[in-house]
Amino acid sequence: MATEIPRFAGDLMTREVVTLQPDQTIDHLDEAMRLLRFRHFPVVDGDRVVGVVSQRDIYRSTLAGPATVGALMSREVVTVPPEMPLLEAGKILLERKLGCLLVVDGAKKLLGILTEADFTKLALELLKARAA
Repeated sequence: MATEIPRFAGDLMTREVVTLQPDQTIDHLDEAMRLLRFRHFPVVDGDRVVGVVSQRDIYRSTLAGPATVGALMSREVVTVPPEMPLLEAGKILLERKLGCLLVVDGAKKLLGILTEADFTKLALELLKARAA
């Protein structure tokens, strides 16, 4: 049985994404990340992406002490359209040393998230299929 290879960011992305709002407090964010086993949370204002919070941001916050997600989040978010070829998306992750890409439509509405883990899972599936 051949493994179908996804071609586009929208084919591989995780569609059900847990998001944060900029005005939320960060009191339990580190614990939530550990429990959910997430390393990135997109930050949205309504449907529009305005930032992303990563584990690195959480670690930095212990030094600076921001109280809200909006104060902590990275505002320079790399987004891609769902029709971006996976090869290009993978190059962006690798070359920019990013942990995730947010997949958005033309209005910056969040559609999903594409992470390093998604690419690792895909590589393992393809290697397993090739070994069979």
